[in-house]
Amino acid sequence: MTTKDDLTPDEWEHLLTAPWVAGILVVFADTHITGMAGEFRALWQSLTVEPTGTGQSIMTELIADLQDSESDEDTPAGDEDLDKEELLALISAAAHLVDTRCRPDEAAAYKDWIRNAATATAEASKESWFFGVGGERVSDKEKAAMAEIDTALGR
Repeated sequence: MTTKDDLTPDEWEHLLTAPWVAGILVVFADTHITGMAGEFRALWQSLTVEPTGTGQSIMTELIADLQDSESDEDTPAGDEDLDKEELLALISAAAHLVDTRCRPDEAAAYKDWIRNAATATAEASKESWFFGVGGERVSDKEKAAMAEIDTALGR
């Protein structure tokens, strides 16, 4: 069972940052000002859902740290000047980290967490709608961003 104590502080911060990055990649893949608030809310909610199934130990600790950071009004630090390829590389590095340092079930749970965050973000609001009419739940640009995230996760 992998715990926070098994990783360096930098590795832990990296694991906390990657799911945020995935959500942000989806939000900015197809920006629509009226949907952004809902997408960020969905991202946050998806990241703080208690895990079920296997691989819970590390996930429970990660989520607890995120919930603690909410009460401190702090979020994982990141470099806001990174481009899309660098952000995808950050996700890929996090996936590699869990693949090499965690049990397979923990690595799978972590990757599912990131994918679920991206999916919840993409599905949070309709894109290309006009005053509530038309639009699609997940745009082609968001689907493309999620496919890139899947590739970065090694899926």
